[in-house]
Amino acid sequence: ATTDNERSWAGHALNTLAAGFPTTPEHPDTWATAELLLAHAITATDHAARLNINPAAAAQLLDRVARYLLARGLTTQAHELAIKATTTVTSLGERHPITLVIRHTLGRILLARGRFTEARTTQEQVYQARVETLGPSDTDTLATGRELIECRYRTGDLSATTDLDTALL
Repeated sequence: ATTDNERSWAGHALNTLAAGFPTTPEHPDTWATAELLLAHAITATDHAARLNINPAAAAQLLDRVARYLLARGLTTQAHELAIKATTTVTSLGERHPITLVIRHTLGRILLARGRFTEARTTQEQVYQARVETLGPSDTDTLATGRELIECRYRTGDLSATTDLDTALL
């Protein structure tokens, strides 16, 4: 049986690691810190999931860890954590901003792994949701659009690539 003490410590661990893990893990100057906290962050999110503690915070931390692993070229591990993060936020809904951030990361990882069709499908869904919720000029929408252009190019759809590229300009 789970005790209140266990839930409390798991919540503190999650919050501490969420505060300490780099918010821009793609930047090499943050890699030493990210590497130091990597195993702890994964363990904290596992405990949070097991105890159902703050799924949104756990998913956001998993997303940052996955982005760090992607930046380091560890795409298999990044993919596993992105899937875990996606599963963690299902209760938030498909159009929730946190869900869209995590799915955008998943699309980037799929692209890096050469899974172009899956990446394209994911980025098209995220792009459409961001256009509808944030607007076409929002920086997150534009970033997803840029990724979608790459996905369309990689799947051989050059006309759709050109059309979106023109629309984003």
